[in-house]
Amino acid sequence: MAGLKLGIMTATTREYEKIAHMVDGANKEVRGGVTYVDGEIYDRRVTVCRSDIGKVCAAISTTVLLDRYECDAIIFVGSAGGLFNGCKIGDIVIGTELVQHDMDCSPLMDKLILPSLDIARLPVKPEVTQFMFDAASSLVQSQEFKKVLAKPGVSEELGITAPKVHKGVIVTGDKFVATAATRDGIMSAIPDAYVAEMEGAAMAQVCYTWGAPYAVVRAVSDECDNHIDFNKFCDLIVGDVMEMLVKTILQDPQGRLDTVFGK
Repeated sequence: MAGLKLGIMTATTREYEKIAHMVDGANKEVRGGVTYVDGEIYDRRVTVCRSDIGKVCAAISTTVLLDRYECDAIIFVGSAGGLFNGCKIGDIVIGTELVQHDMDCSPLMDKLILPSLDIARLPVKPEVTQFMFDAASSLVQSQEFKKVLAKPGVSEELGITAPKVHKGVIVTGDKFVATAATRDGIMSAIPDAYVAEMEGAAMAQVCYTWGAPYAVVRAVSDECDNHIDFNKFCDLIVGDVMEMLVKTILQDPQGRLDTVFGK
């Protein structure tokens, strides 16, 4: 099968089950407690896994995808808490840079700096960001997406009516951000952050070290001030949204995927 091979990662079961179900000719293998599903989606070679939550879990699964399954690039999809005032529940954020907001080796070096790389921000290739942005923008205009928004509870309980797609900084840390105080602390250190999650920058660091392209896409599940909206959002729509997004990416009607994710 021609073309590069993609690793597709999630942290939770909701997204994983929807995406893994799409894999044709699936070969399943458990390594380190994580199930890796290797096969094809729309004739594209893929390996899908649920890393579980947190930076260490994400780093382990990223390494396995790159080494054992020889993936050329990795996409991480899931939900995140909104930090930037322009982000509303239901919006989709495409990462332009990934930052570990809890990295702190001071006074040896400035806060946020990754010691092994001497940088704080892990950049996503601009052409990858634009490709993902275009795919997400197409998705939110689709009839299939509008059917998801029409599900009971989506607009009434979560207030989602017309989601937007953003490009911006995604921050990662080993803490579920559920209080305004924690949220404000992150924003003080990284004022241009859009959303907070627990895996993306760890995946990005491994890929960056390996020289493999990567992308992180997050749907905004809450406003980082409680967990109630998060649970409702995930139960109602996150699996459906990420399944549709992966379909849109892999269908690749303009044939751009191999070019933008090429090393």
